[in-house]
Amino acid sequence: MTKVLFVCTGNTCRSAMAKAIADDRFRRLGLPYGADSRGINVLAPSRASENAVRALSLLYKIDLSPHISRQLSEGDMRGADLVLTMTRSQKDYLTMVYGPRAEKARTLAEFAGAGRDVADPYGGDIAVYQRCASTIADMIERGFRE
Repeated sequence: MTKVLFVCTGNTCRSAMAKAIADDRFRRLGLPYGADSRGINVLAPSRASENAVRALSLLYKIDLSPHISRQLSEGDMRGADLVLTMTRSQKDYLTMVYGPRAEKARTLAEFAGAGRDVADPYGGDIAVYQRCASTIADMIERGFRE
């Protein structure tokens, strides 16, 4: 099974939603992938943001409420087959910190053949989170075809 790691800043919004959306897609289509998520700046373990939980529930009937944020580690980078960041600056950070292990990193947009970063919805209203979740879902669908 191919291990996909989604990475964002705090692991409470974008990467957490991406992991949940990807796992749902992989399961439904019987694709040989497993997903996880981490943050590059997790100050303390936290639950997913309330609007991230609501957005996934409303749009996809996915329960994100059990999610707890986790800090990215050297072991996470070693164990992943593919690392997908939400922004170019996050990918650049991985290259700076992890050197050769970051060769397996791409932005989600690059992986999907799209040209934009996934904007951080943190602090936005439910509509902002729903747009973010839809963008992530579209990129995952484009990147992980049957």
